[in-house]
Amino acid sequence: MVLALLVLVMSRHPAELVIVSVLGLLYVGLPVWQGMLLREAGEAIGKVAGSDEDDQEYLASAFRRLRAVFVVELVLALWPLVRGLL
Repeated sequence: MVLALLVLVMSRHPAELVIVSVLGLLYVGLPVWQGMLLREAGEAIGKVAGSDEDDQEYLASAFRRLRAVFVVELVLALWPLVRGLL
């Protein structure tokens, strides 16, 4: 965050502002999006426990959301390794 603020203060080109803004939105947006997916997955799993309907669709919905969360976590965990190879 300090580096982003420093770039914003010292930026001379509008492209730098755009890049920092996009990266900042990703930095803030990814955890919010993951939280929403986890909440929705929890609601779908809760419906499995409290319904007599077709539970397979609720489980499939929950696992789709959980899959997205873990894929994002995997990408974030592997990013330093990929950066080291470049």
